[in-house]
This record gives sequence, C-alpha cells and structure tokens, in this order.
Amino acid sequence: RSPDRPVHGTADDIVPYANSVTLRDRIQAEGGTAELVTDPDQNHGYVSQNRQIRDRVLEQIHQFLIQQHVLP
Repeated sequence: RSPDRPVHGTADDIVPYANSVTLRDRIQAEGGTAELVTDPDQNHGYVSQNRQIRDRVLEQIHQFLIQQHVLP
C-alpha cells in the first residue's frame, strides 16, 4: 500500500474539507498510513497559488515519503 498525505484547506469551497478527513480515517481504519495536513482558512488551490506554501508542502511530502520508506 502507498501512504497518503492529503493537504487541505478548511475554507475550500469546491471540495469539502470533510472529504479529506473521511479519506484519512478510512485509510487508517484499513491499516494504511495516512496523514492529513490541515491549513486553516485556506481555499481550494491555495498550494499552487503561493510559491512559499508550495515549497513548504512539497518538502513536507518529500520528508513524509522518506519516513514511509517510499523514497531513499
């Protein structure tokens, strides 16, 4: 199984934040690894709209994948 690390803003008006919570909970209930990153008051697409946020999120995902032994 591949680990999952959704990144979601709580103010997303396109995809409900609750969807990511449900996804994480279901993956974990099935014995998988999932870690939800919550960014309060952020809307849909916020990661791609800000270079600093994007760089931070990509680095966090990279570290997560190393910890999960997906990347060396």
